[in-house]
Amino acid sequence: MKRMFGVLAAALLLSSSAGTAQAHGHRRGHSCASPGTDCGAPCGTTVQYQTQYQTVTRTVYRMQPVVTEQEITETVMVARNREVEQERTVMETVTTNEKRQRTVYRCEYQQQQVQQTIMVPQTTYVERQYTICVPAWNTENRTATVRVPVMTQEQRQVTNTVYRQVPEVVNKQVVNYQQQLVSYCCPDPCNPCNTIMRTASQCVPVVSQVAVTVMRCVAEQQVQTVTVPVCTYREEARNYTVQIYAPRYENRTERVPVTQCVAQTQNVTVTVPVTRAVNEEYTVQVVSYKPRTEKYRVTITESVPQTNTRRVQVTTYQCVAEQVNETVPVCVPVYTSCGGCN
Repeated sequence: MKRMFGVLAAALLLSSSAGTAQAHGHRRGHSCASPGTDCGAPCGTTVQYQTQYQTVTRTVYRMQPVVTEQEITETVMVARNREVEQERTVMETVTTNEKRQRTVYRCEYQQQQVQQTIMVPQTTYVERQYTICVPAWNTENRTATVRVPVMTQEQRQVTNTVYRQVPEVVNKQVVNYQQQLVSYCCPDPCNPCNTIMRTASQCVPVVSQVAVTVMRCVAEQQVQTVTVPVCTYREEARNYTVQIYAPRYENRTERVPVTQCVAQTQNVTVTVPVTRAVNEEYTVQVVSYKPRTEKYRVTITESVPQTNTRRVQVTTYQCVAEQVNETVPVCVPVYTSCGGCN
């Protein structure tokens, strides 16, 4: 809807602009025969067109919203609760006593004479022979060849590097301080308006070249004769005594106890369990279920339609004409003399 109204307003604006431009063209009252000339222009003149701006009143149509109130009717679903009486079947528990019979086994103890065989241990001493190993050591003399070190002195030539101190004169820069007289102005203590010249001594650094003797190390190769000990070996036979392990075996006899179990039969009195069957009656509770119908009330939620009337604001658009002043360009001819007619 808004788009349609916008298109309609644009069409009206274009039509009004075209009418205004056509009106301005009729007000000129002439047309161009050739570029730069005018049929109604005086002889010997040329015409040029300049653009000027004029204020034009136009009618513009705008869409204006209009808000009105309308009464509408709507139907809504409203939840309502109501109680309903219903029936249900429940199972009731019924307990009854019932007598029954059963066979139980009872344990009774009786004294009986029985024979049993037991094993009685008997210990006797028996002579047995065994072999043991007796340790023994034998002494033997043996001969071994050993290498004995022998130290001798030898003269050998050794080349050593010896560093000798050589004096060398080197020039170095030395900074000394010398006393120098400096004159300066100072106010007169007797007359502050006058100044007097005074001379003072000042230490000034002076750089001078001084010859300094330094010691420089010079390497020299010297051959020296040194006496060094030399180790040599000579073979020598030596006798020594060693202990050799030589065990011997001996047979010995000893008495050892030997225990044996001998079977003996004896009469003993024992308690023997005897099982006896007995019939007895007992009472049990039997649970059964009996159906019963009962009534109960439940709450049911239902949706009920309800009609409501209310007033709402409705926005509509209407086309409203409006006078608008606009500035538009206008082409105006300007005549210029060109020197006369032919």
